[in-house]
Amino acid sequence: MPTIRVGPKKFTTNGCETHSATIGFLEPFKLARTRELMDRAMPNALVSRYDGLIDTLVLPDPNDRHVLAAAITANAAYIVTYNLSDFPVATLASFGVTPVHPDVFLCALFERNPGLFMRGVHSHIASLINPTKSVPEYLDTLRSNRLGNLAILLDQRLGHPDR
Repeated sequence: MPTIRVGPKKFTTNGCETHSATIGFLEPFKLARTRELMDRAMPNALVSRYDGLIDTLVLPDPNDRHVLAAAITANAAYIVTYNLSDFPVATLASFGVTPVHPDVFLCALFERNPGLFMRGVHSHIASLINPTKSVPEYLDTLRSNRLGNLAILLDQRLGHPDR
């Protein structure tokens, strides 16, 4: 399933104007760093040439049409978003796309392959250096980012590799 990285904000880097993910209110240099890390992790995830679809789409928030246009262009199965109210199920279904909350999506990935998911979690926790996070702090971060069900699943597994 293709992953889509788009956002309503544009910024310029290396002389090119680029759509990129917006996470909270990141300053441009942090946004550029986030984009670099995303591109490195998933080099084929950038969707382009979807601009022609934007004006043909109708969503509750017209500023979200580019997300659906990119999903259609990429033949994506899902739009993973906290903003479910602006991506009506019936509207997206006509394009073969399903809106899904990040907590639901991540829990489904966990259920699909718990061992692989847990290796990723352990790797992520180990990679956090500024600041480092203990397991309880990591779980609190998930909860504060509206990933409560995932935090429950991970809390049941962390520290118990045989589960």
